[in-house]
Amino acid sequence: MNKKFKLFSTLTAMIITYAPTFGLDQKYFDKLNSEIIISDADITWNQFAVGNAGYSECFFTHPTDPNTIFNFPDMGNSYRSTDGGKSFHTILDSDAINKTIHTKVYGLDFSRQNESFGMSANGGGIRITKDKGATWSDPVLFGNMETITVDPNNDAIWFAGSGDFGNDKKNYRTASNPHGVSPSNAGKLYKTTDSGKTWHRLTNTGIHPKAEFGKIYIYPEDSNLMITTTTYGLYISKNAGNTWNKIESIEPSNININGDLGLDLEALHNETFKLVTETLIPNNIPFLGKVL
Repeated sequence: MNKKFKLFSTLTAMIITYAPTFGLDQKYFDKLNSEIIISDADITWNQFAVGNAGYSECFFTHPTDPNTIFNFPDMGNSYRSTDGGKSFHTILDSDAINKTIHTKVYGLDFSRQNESFGMSANGGGIRITKDKGATWSDPVLFGNMETITVDPNNDAIWFAGSGDFGNDKKNYRTASNPHGVSPSNAGKLYKTTDSGKTWHRLTNTGIHPKAEFGKIYIYPEDSNLMITTTTYGLYISKNAGNTWNKIESIEPSNININGDLGLDLEALHNETFKLVTETLIPNNIPFLGKVL
């Protein structure tokens, strides 16, 4: 063996002997999952992109300020934009991310009189913001809550519908379980008349006791008129949510879909819409399908 080869062999041995080893520090990551680890004082976190965190099905635009937008991906992040979607920032603290707080928000609404005042609904309950969604309170109403809606004419009055309708990964629908495989906190409709300080449950409403709520709509020109989607059908109220009747005359579909499952609800509000609803509602005919 020549000297050059011996030298190469020696260097190779040294590299192998002193090369650092890398691996997952499982104890550290277990600690991250069980307690809050505060970043070193020399570290500053700056968000430079929205991030994915799964698919984004919970997307909301502020009802009176189109520049304020919220995006709640399904894997536990929460984002807010104040420039119409050009840039986003996290609602959660960079260190103290707790996936049980303000993530996977399925319902969000804001006062029409005070654009800074709003409420959100998710698996942890109902929370309040007073700064247009920059920060949120601890829950003022607990349990899985699917939807939250404010009376457009009076921001002291809000309605909250319970359930886990939007969780289509764990609470999916099948032919044998058309109303969901794991309904959660179902059949509860709440109302507040003091901006969320106190809540009372509306009972004997006529809505199916196992229903999970999808959306609640309040007609802006008459707050007595309300419509809600649930896992047991579409319901209408003409007395501000105290009692409800199921709408049975949904236009039949050409495909085999259970007409009782209505997660989303959109309404067109203009003079034509007003004329149509005034004509049809007394006969309990829904303003759905081709009417809208």
